[in-house]
Amino acid sequence: MTVPARQILLRFVVAITAGLVLPAAAAPPAQAQPPEGSEEQMVLWPLVTDRIEYRRVPYPRQAGPIRVIADTDVVFDVRRATVSFWPITREHLSDFGPTDEEEFVEGSLEIVDSSGEVTVVEQETFVEWRPDGVTGQNSQILVGERATRQYDTYVEEARAAGDAQRRYQAQIAEQDAAARAWARAAARDPDNPPPAPEFEELEPPDPYRAYATKPRPAAVTSLPEGRYTVRLRGADGEIVEGAQREVISFGPLGRGVGYLVRPELRWTQPVDSYGPSDTVYTTGNQALYLTPVPVEQFNAANFARVFHPQLLEAPDPSATVWVPTAGADGARPGSLQVKRGGEVIQEVEELPYRVVQLPDVSRGYRIEDAESSGDPPDFEAMLLPMGLPGAAEVRLSANGDPVPSSSRDLRRFKLTNDSFLFLPAAVPLAVAFAVGAGNRRRRRRTR
Repeated sequence: MTVPARQILLRFVVAITAGLVLPAAAAPPAQAQPPEGSEEQMVLWPLVTDRIEYRRVPYPRQAGPIRVIADTDVVFDVRRATVSFWPITREHLSDFGPTDEEEFVEGSLEIVDSSGEVTVVEQETFVEWRPDGVTGQNSQILVGERATRQYDTYVEEARAAGDAQRRYQAQIAEQDAAARAWARAAARDPDNPPPAPEFEELEPPDPYRAYATKPRPAAVTSLPEGRYTVRLRGADGEIVEGAQREVISFGPLGRGVGYLVRPELRWTQPVDSYGPSDTVYTTGNQALYLTPVPVEQFNAANFARVFHPQLLEAPDPSATVWVPTAGADGARPGSLQVKRGGEVIQEVEELPYRVVQLPDVSRGYRIEDAESSGDPPDFEAMLLPMGLPGAAEVRLSANGDPVPSSSRDLRRFKLTNDSFLFLPAAVPLAVAFAVGAGNRRRRRRTR
């Protein structure tokens, strides 16, 4: 009996494949090797804030001092990690592996101030509370009973929101099934269809965005301005090797009021004016909506390294930066004054505004006062109408007194020679037209 050539070839391919696959399957799985030059370290992993949001920032030995804003809550943790140098960003990266309790190094946290006094930080139960969701910037640290209460409330509200969403989806499915059943019945007897079902309008439940971490114990503390040493003492009474870092706690150099400036024609793209020396520019042909924002002034180099301790291109040590803050103290402004020549020429109050989408207007929307409609506002601001003077000053007033560091120069400018605005774009077209005309003339001559 002869075997077809195709069958012989198939057996040969199967034998070769088995010889390649079976040894590989029998071999033990290769374990991932750490990068060359990496090392095991005790890495401090504090939870720090810029007064707006909290972030975890790893501090291997090469990252230098830990920088925190004075008098803000800081959660100190120590974890084992593999640290390796990443040449692209020129940073020492910490590979923590899976986040579980075994990764955290147990011990008592000690804070040593510049005079040598040692303070032991007792562990407390804490949660990180984010009322605007995981991606929201507004976050805070809650400690003790307040933390456990908030977490219990979060779990209860999240479950209730989930149940409401499931009920809503079930109602939608029921209405859809009823509508499909009616359509099938009407198709069977189009001359005498059954009465159409009546459905009530369903309102979707509000989405639940808040988030809270699971409560767990940790060393939570806040530090006044100054330099400190933080270290971990193990259960054997000895300082844990490698778990010691310098801490720089710095405070604000000044406080004031900044503004979010929303031009009427692009209200979704506000321009910030945080520094008192900033100037607000306007063409005068559109209204401006100014929203006051509390701001603080910090050393720029320290502030930049709160979240990025290994930043190479940090600002000059003598530079400062004004930043918005959710924790800055300040009275609610009463009104915004427009001054010219030392005299108040206009005064406006802060009001809620809503944006109404309209299909028949040039920009697709209209901004209205939300107080009269009773609808929820899209933003709150102080309205500077069109036609403002060419050079003026705006400032906040609280109870008739000017609010410190709230003044801004207001400058109106006019676009001149608008007819030449697109002239640079026309130059290449003119050159192409001239070259094409010359080629056509030369072709006519050759004929």
